[in-house]
Amino acid sequence: MIKREPSPDIRAAHAALKSYRDSIGKPTQKHHYINEVRLIHFSLTGRTQAVSDIKSATRLKQKLYSKVLFMNRHLITGGVDYQLRKQVCRQLVENQKAKFST
Repeated sequence: MIKREPSPDIRAAHAALKSYRDSIGKPTQKHHYINEVRLIHFSLTGRTQAVSDIKSATRLKQKLYSKVLFMNRHLITGGVDYQLRKQVCRQLVENQKAKFST
């Protein structure tokens, strides 16, 4: 039997965000979590419109989603601000797409 990796989950990024904001003495409100979801969606699609369901995505997109979540969580714990995280995550996706298309 093939052991599958657990599906990527944004809750880890939300937990990292809450932990980081708590450590600097700032409250984490609902819109902060929504912004994280939007950041991930923008990273994957380049669009800021409504968030789509990633679960129906191909295996490649799932892997990319997982990488973006990991990178975002890593950047949050490093104290990187939202706009820079957004750019870095989007660049990660662009680099991965370029690698797969060549």
